[in-house]
Amino acid sequence: RLFADATNEQLNKLQGSNGSLEFPSTLSEIQRVVVHVLAATKGLTTLSEGTGAARRLVAYDTGTFAQELRRKLSDIQPGQSKVLSDEFSAAQRRLVHTIAMEMGLDVKSRGTSGYEVFNLMNFREELQDQLMNLDV
Repeated sequence: RLFADATNEQLNKLQGSNGSLEFPSTLSEIQRVVVHVLAATKGLTTLSEGTGAARRLVAYDTGTFAQELRRKLSDIQPGQSKVLSDEFSAAQRRLVHTIAMEMGLDVKSRGTSGYEVFNLMNFREELQDQLMNLDV
């Protein structure tokens, strides 16, 4: 109960900040669930970052950014790509990479001109089918 109350206070402070809040890698599985549930009720995005013992939970206040990003990325058809702005905060850049990875998409930085997100799912199979159907 104390953990939930303290976490709730921290997440309340995060709301409206466009920032992020990193939780320690030592959280138990139940504590991680508490963070995910509380953050979701406040419209915050939570992502796990890192690997192994360094894996930690990070909560982000991105407003509607994550929802809009998922919508944009889901519109990318196999074999296509979409260029995204370079005017993202550090938290938004992390979300681009994480959400794209969750959706099976690839991200390439274009330096100062943003990011390009590629949908390569099914692309190999479609290309092989097309090559098989060529009259040579």
